[in-house]
Amino acid sequence: NGSHIRSAKDGTIKTIGRVVRRTRSLVFHQVDIYHVESDQLLCTARVTNFFKPLPGVSS
Repeated sequence: NGSHIRSAKDGTIKTIGRVVRRTRSLVFHQVDIYHVESDQLLCTARVTNFFKPLPGVSS
C-alpha cells in the first residue's frame, strides 16, 4: 500500500525503511522516500511480506 504525496523533478532522494512488526510468518515494513534537498516526504508505503525460514538456517 503506497501513497505518492509529491514528485521530485530533480535532486537526490533518500529512502528510510524499518520493520514495524515481525511475527513467526509475517514481516510488516514502513518505507518513506524523501527529497534530500527540501527534506519533503515524497512517498510512504506499507509492505507485508510472508516470512518462511530456510530449513537448517537459524534466524
